[in-house]
Amino acid sequence: MSKVAIVYRSGYGHTAVLAERVAEGVRDAGQTPVLLKIENTA
Repeated sequence: MSKVAIVYRSGYGHTAVLAERVAEGVRDAGQTPVLLKIENTA
C-alpha cells in the first residue's frame, strides 16, 4: 500500500474540508493518505 501526501494550508477551514475529501478518495483507491497541514508561513 502506498502513502499519498496531501499538503494544504487552510486559513478559514474550507481547504481543510477539501483535503479531507481528497483523503477519502485516496482511501477508496486503497492507498493511505497522509494529511500535512502547513501552518502560518508569514
